Amino acid sequence: MLGITFVALANGALAAWLPTLMQRAYGWDATRYGAPIGTLAAIAAVLTVPQGLLVDRLYARGMRDAAIRYLTWILVIAAPLTALTFLAATPGLFLLGIGAILALVVPYPLYLATTLQLVSPAQMRGRLTGLLIGVIPMFSQGLGPMLIGGLTDFAFHDPQKLPAALSIVMVGGMLASFLCLRLALRTLRPLLARDRPA
Repeated sequence: MLGITFVALANGALAAWLPTLMQRAYGWDATRYGAPIGTLAAIAAVLTVPQGLLVDRLYARGMRDAAIRYLTWILVIAAPLTALTFLAATPGLFLLGIGAILALVVPYPLYLATTLQLVSPAQMRGRLTGLLIGVIPMFSQGLGPMLIGGLTDFAFHDPQKLPAALSIVMVGGMLASFLCLRLALRTLRPLLARDRPA
């Protein structure tokens, strides 16, 4: 869950500050960035389906920890892609990178939810799911956006440094998530192996 909260932090920071970044960095107002960002978000949501099918196929082939393992693979791609996206010279390239990031990280809660169903006792699944629903918003909607404001105001002392602040928080969150999840796989593997059908 700690690993997932770091992804949530990165995702929440982007969701909260992306409109402001489009205004500050590229001079786009809501009438100009609304449709492209909405379209990219819709495409990312649709692409959740093939990613879920891929995880199902990996699971069917015997990779019992496929959901979390797949997320770690995604983070290896998403972290450097995020850093490059915030260096984009044009709004078109920036939005292309944002679209790829959204497609990769939008399904992050599903991977934890799937794994919780596999490892938790039946009588605890509802409680753990409730804990997940309670903890993730604190990071995604609370801490993530707040960190961006803190960096621009108190570290950089420059509101135009918003792209740098977002890059630091998002890449840092993804890397921290990767480390936590790779450590978690050591525990998950034997837990899931116990339930392997004979």
